[in-house]
Amino acid sequence: MKLKWRHLGFAGGLVATLVVSCGKELPRDGATPGSAPARPVRVARAEMRPLERALHVVGTLQAHDEAMVAAQVAGQIEKTIVDLGDRVTTGQELALIDTASYEALARQAAANVAKAHANAANAAQTLKRVQELQKDKIASSSEYDQAVADSEQARADANAAEAAEAIARLNLERSHVKAPFAGAVAERVADS
Repeated sequence: MKLKWRHLGFAGGLVATLVVSCGKELPRDGATPGSAPARPVRVARAEMRPLERALHVVGTLQAHDEAMVAAQVAGQIEKTIVDLGDRVTTGQELALIDTASYEALARQAAANVAKAHANAANAAQTLKRVQELQKDKIASSSEYDQAVADSEQARADANAAEAAEAIARLNLERSHVKAPFAGAVAERVADS
């Protein structure tokens, strides 16, 4: 029974092939009967080119970070370095405020520190001498007490001068207005 089905399937495939292959011959020009004549085709070589993609949209932009940058020291604006729309980086100078005055104050504070350290060293040396003299009973207790007080005051004056110098340096640094983060200047209120 299996053999008959196999012979029958083979015979059916052979008949189908003969039916399909028998028919009218196509014209030699490649056109099918009843169709329009062939149209000319333009051929071009394919090549890689950059493609510009633009999407035109209407909307509102909102800044991710926004900061109102203002002077932290008093004085006149010497120079504005950036303008409206300029791109800035973190720490970039935006404006200078009376820098000559703040530089002079910083130099004065540094000189006051040097002077205070010299006075403190002198007072410490005087205290050391008075201590030696008091061991030999040459200096009185009041002279010793005065030398101790002078030495402590000189050290306190040196500390105060160092603090004043730190403030003067901070003000000098703040006279250079800098960008807190990278971005663009959206508004500028002051001019030099």
